[in-house]
Amino acid sequence: MCVAVLAAFSTMPAFAQHYIGIRGGWGGGTGRFEPKPDERGTIWGLYNGGISWKYYSREKYVGGVEADLLFMQQGFRTYDLEDVPEGSTERAERTYYYQRTVNTITLPVYWQTHAYLFRRQMRVFLNLGVTLSYNYSSTEESYDYVTGEKTSGKYDMKLTRDNPFTYGLGGGAGLGWSFDRLEILFEGRYYLGYGDIYRNRNRYELNPIRSPLDNIQFSIGVYWRLGKGGILSPPSPKVAAKIREYEEFRRERDRLKNPAKQLREWDKEYRKVVTEEVAMLAEELKSVSDEIAKSVREAISPMTRVVDWDLPLEGISPSVPVR
Repeated sequence: MCVAVLAAFSTMPAFAQHYIGIRGGWGGGTGRFEPKPDERGTIWGLYNGGISWKYYSREKYVGGVEADLLFMQQGFRTYDLEDVPEGSTERAERTYYYQRTVNTITLPVYWQTHAYLFRRQMRVFLNLGVTLSYNYSSTEESYDYVTGEKTSGKYDMKLTRDNPFTYGLGGGAGLGWSFDRLEILFEGRYYLGYGDIYRNRNRYELNPIRSPLDNIQFSIGVYWRLGKGGILSPPSPKVAAKIREYEEFRRERDRLKNPAKQLREWDKEYRKVVTEEVAMLAEELKSVSDEIAKSVREAISPMTRVVDWDLPLEGISPSVPVR
């Protein structure tokens, strides 16, 4: 995936619609285990953040690619319930819970479809892609509802029991606001895990058969467009007309709000007109003077032919005019 992104980056126009930025957020995680626990819960308060790159091509709606490098927390919680007689209508109470928080380095690579609103100042987008995660550390916590005993600490990760690499699918939706080359966005994402956090029972007999983790995240990002040009994909004629109308309205509004600025603009326009007129007049005067000089030279040229320019100056009588 990294090679594919770098190859795509090298073939794209330099800095045309490349964005670099930072993003961070908050969310929750859960796990899907086989065999299923008595009850599973969601851990909230998991953080994510990192750097991001994205590119928008000339293709409308479907020309977006994004890749992130994130620190992301994942996790799960499971509950043990008390035994109740079969067929009983009593609700089983929780007796114990166990939870883990996993710290990961995650690489999501997304294809993005998007559309512009409000004179192309807002972007609505959908992301869909794949994720690869490296799990480098973890903490665990447990609580006994009967005794009230709570324990927490670092989880000792072992290669014989725990998978350091996991993978999955990811998707999200969000809104972005553009301020010239700056873009601020809000996005919600869901990561659907496929790789197991534990190695299965064929490798470690106490582990579950299946143990992928899911994650939901809400994040805010700030991006900067590297290229100075505008959005590559051209607007529709209707949108282009609205943009022109708004620009004219904004300029007129600014003029009315700031008379001094209006006077400066008028003075600038006046100076520009005067400069252009003076340049045109100077060009015409030069043309006329060239014509007059040419006519004078043609008129006096027969008089200058009486002088034999091949003779030395000493041989010319003082009475012969030299021109």
